[in-house]
Amino acid sequence: PAAIDAANRRIGGIVGRPRQPRTLPAQCAPFSRAVPIGNGQSVGTGLFASDAVTARQLLTSPDADEILLETAAGLAEELSLGRRGSIDLLAIGLAAADYIGHTYGPGGAEMCIELAAVDAALGRFFEALDARGVNYVAMLTSDHGGLDMPERQVAQGAGDAERLDGAAVSGLDAEIAEAMGLSGPILHNSGGMYYVDRSVPEDRRTEAIDRATALLRANRQVYAVYTRDQIMEQPLVEAPPENWTLLDRLRASFHPDRSGDFIIVLQPRVTPIPDPTGGYVATHGSPWDYDREVPILFWWPGADHMEQPLGVMTVDIMPTLASLIGFDISGVEIDGRCLDVMAAIDASNCP
Repeated sequence: PAAIDAANRRIGGIVGRPRQPRTLPAQCAPFSRAVPIGNGQSVGTGLFASDAVTARQLLTSPDADEILLETAAGLAEELSLGRRGSIDLLAIGLAAADYIGHTYGPGGAEMCIELAAVDAALGRFFEALDARGVNYVAMLTSDHGGLDMPERQVAQGAGDAERLDGAAVSGLDAEIAEAMGLSGPILHNSGGMYYVDRSVPEDRRTEAIDRATALLRANRQVYAVYTRDQIMEQPLVEAPPENWTLLDRLRASFHPDRSGDFIIVLQPRVTPIPDPTGGYVATHGSPWDYDREVPILFWWPGADHMEQPLGVMTVDIMPTLASLIGFDISGVEIDGRCLDVMAAIDASNCP
């Protein structure tokens, strides 16, 4: 498609070439503060300048989302989306904010510039749809939240924010192997989800888990450790998500065929990246609210502002969209519920 050719040409004009610094919007000035991260490096004041842009630097900049939205507008035109007598669905994954949040943290000038840029790019995208007379509903959400880097959090008054002590965790496997008289490896850690290695004899797996969980529970940076059995014994709840306990949250995302033998939960505001100089300064993946809460926004031209006062879930997106486009799903078993997004007291989009 011509839109893809245009995107490739624009990418080719950026990667490997110098890039001038972005202008710092006035609203971003309060966020432009250098935060040292070690080895003479700092983040928080970047303007995305480069002597020769790499592919990763392209992804970690507003250029990526601007190109993607231009491509989406071009494809919508080429494919006549919204003008063929049927309902079309266009899903756009804007990933630059994720890369920027990991690389610079979500609280600095870099993220502020990205959000201002993607806001303007979305405006241009909607204007392109408006110019073609397309009737549309837009829904914006995210796959996860995120915790800002601890160095910035401490400067903002969060004295308990810190990085995980890598030495305390990295030596866990060797300590257990020595205590059990095994050669190892004993454990594999995947983002706080631990698996016992298959080489551990079946009759000693419980011993390995017990030793590991005891050592981890004694670590001051660990809030809780839950075994597979503890998690699976927890019934799935149907209560509003804001009322879920920590164990409820872990159970909701636990898959018995794929999840680990035990899971650790770090203390709030402990970032599981011991060294921030390797490219990532911040991350996500915990059950705490700063990671699990995401925006869910519905909008269409002329929509009146209103805010849903109740806790909602991402599974509520589909039935809400179905109601807004008049798609009947009454006879289908689904997760989620329709959300009333009409501001008027006497109006509702939900059947």
